[in-house]
Amino acid sequence: LYGGMAGVVVLGAVSERWGEGSRGLNVLRAPLILGESALIALGVVSLLKNVVGECRPRAWDDTAGQCVGTTRGAVVREDRVAFPSGHTAPLAAMAGAALGMMVLPSRARIGYWPVLVTAGALAITNFTLRVVAGAHSWVDTATGFALGAGLGFGTAALHTVTPSPRWTVGASPAGLTVAGTFD
Repeated sequence: LYGGMAGVVVLGAVSERWGEGSRGLNVLRAPLILGESALIALGVVSLLKNVVGECRPRAWDDTAGQCVGTTRGAVVREDRVAFPSGHTAPLAAMAGAALGMMVLPSRARIGYWPVLVTAGALAITNFTLRVVAGAHSWVDTATGFALGAGLGFGTAALHTVTPSPRWTVGASPAGLTVAGTFD
């Protein structure tokens, strides 16, 4: 998880510098947005895990109809934090942030497609592996993916740069003229 997240952040820096030609502190724009989106997703998911307290599939006993724990009869905290997937959400958040940086009107850049594809592929792989391992149900991972992608896109939206209007004031025969132009 963390190695994949670090790789996506590095790929974001590469896309920002060489793919988009940014210089100076602007090179840090993509890595900061990607990292921030992952941290926000981890925070929200951790909060939800503690509030919901859903049993993991591998700790659930269908015959007893209850959470029995991974060591039968010993339910530990880890057995009750399945919903939503905390491994899927941050990677999906990075994919959502990359999508946001690509499509949002201010400073939209197509050069983030490698970041989007890499983060999305890692999130989907993690999504599947967590279900196969019995750590999550499809609902847990799908919710983590959707929540993460939405939070990531929202994080990118908060970082849009709106162009500054240029105002001119001048005298005219009718009096004072005020005009503005937007980039």
